[in-house]
Amino acid sequence: MGTKVKIEQSNPMCPPMMGDGNVDATVLWDWFNKAKNFFHLKSIASENKAISVAYGMSGVHTIYWLSANSLALESMMWDKYKTCMHSLFLASNWEHLTHMDVLHIQQNSKSFVKFSLEMMGKNNLLARTDSFLNDELLRDTLEVNMDRELAQECNCENLVLIISLCDWLDKVKHLDESKYQCLEEITCSHINFCPTTATCLPVPGAAASSALSSTFVPIPKLLQTKLGVLNAGSSGLVI
Repeated sequence: MGTKVKIEQSNPMCPPMMGDGNVDATVLWDWFNKAKNFFHLKSIASENKAISVAYGMSGVHTIYWLSANSLALESMMWDKYKTCMHSLFLASNWEHLTHMDVLHIQQNSKSFVKFSLEMMGKNNLLARTDSFLNDELLRDTLEVNMDRELAQECNCENLVLIISLCDWLDKVKHLDESKYQCLEEITCSHINFCPTTATCLPVPGAAASSALSSTFVPIPKLLQTKLGVLNAGSSGLVI
């Protein structure tokens, strides 16, 4: 298996360069983004965009393509050029496979910030395709694949009433952070009362009951909203 090609650019005012190696959707996305920034800084006209960066691709496959399409490239529009590069480097079903990857990204033990950035980054690879998730579909997919307890917390806080995706993402992020902060505070409070494992455990044998009563440490009372979420999680019901 070959090495993934790296995109190099001496400075934003110069066209990006791409040598030989494996090219996937992520590499192309990086290339197109750097090229787009170059167009903006240099104020390059639409009809000159493709030709201004095309020869920065020096890989074997690209060299053959450039040789065969040199005349067409002189007047080729940027969107047409990008379509050609997709066809040249990516599998015919790359859009479907990438779309399925987006739909199956799970939060699991990741923070909501890391989870959402991963999904949005993958979704951005589908920009200008029919499979691209708009704000509404992206939010639905994030809700379905987020941590179950966090989803219940969002439901309790009526986040469904928030219209803007950016506002919703910001609110969910704070809920996720506060959830872990609450668990950390409970753990720290318990450790302060019960600093070692040895003193927390009851002594086996006849003295077990007295040891248990003398070393039992009550867990701080949860807020009513937190308790409701935990109860809902144990019963398998979404509030």
